[in-house]
Amino acid sequence: MKPYSVRNVSFGYHGGLLFRDFNMTLESAELLGVIGPNGSGKTTLLKLLTGVNRVSQGSIKLLGNDVAKLSRAEIAKSVAVVSQDQPQDFVFSVEEMVMMGRLPHVPRWQWEGSKDWELAREAMILTGVDHLIGRNFNQLSGGERQRVIIARALAQEPKVLLLDEPTAHLDLQYQGEILDLVWRLRKEIGLAVLLVMHDLSLAGQYMDRLIMLKKGKVLCSGTPKEVLTAKNIREGFNREVDVFWSNGHPHISIKAQVLV
Repeated sequence: MKPYSVRNVSFGYHGGLLFRDFNMTLESAELLGVIGPNGSGKTTLLKLLTGVNRVSQGSIKLLGNDVAKLSRAEIAKSVAVVSQDQPQDFVFSVEEMVMMGRLPHVPRWQWEGSKDWELAREAMILTGVDHLIGRNFNQLSGGERQRVIIARALAQEPKVLLLDEPTAHLDLQYQGEILDLVWRLRKEIGLAVLLVMHDLSLAGQYMDRLIMLKKGKVLCSGTPKEVLTAKNIREGFNREVDVFWSNGHPHISIKAQVLV
């Protein structure tokens, strides 16, 4: 059973359609990257997958269940989301932040139990933030905060992890650490992961499969080598680039277009 199956979906804002007859799948234990220029529908797609926005027509199936018939609480038991911009002024401790991931599983008007704390601690160990227990979230570095947010997502016990620009605003060290972590989680616990990304080189290096969007349509999809060609990038991003591969890693350089 596929984590996500999107069939013939249409959706738009203010009377206009962004997606029309849109189709995609997310396979089990897959790293799927969604790329495309600003305004192509990447973040809107995440909102459709999580039921924040409802489709005009078509269907989105989550583990075989119609998302339109699921409550947000039911979706949260299977899907965890790491948004692009996380508030930095939380006054909570690291462990309190991670425990928030247990909320979908704790009955209303009840406190977290020993199992919830055990799962939260396992998530912190898995993401390498257990040594930060007792620290205030707002005193952490950007990379540390992102790891804590991913630990919170894992504490939900999700089958699917959706990440919107997880490496945005991070330096090279933390970009690599976050993507290494996501890649390892897919291998170790079998998560299906969908990442919205802007960095095409990183997407080509880490992803199993890529979907390039443009104005709500799938411009191309396939392996990174199939998608990240100079022709596809020119068509998708309206920019000339040079693309070459070395040891399985793509190197993409922009061709300068300055007047001399």
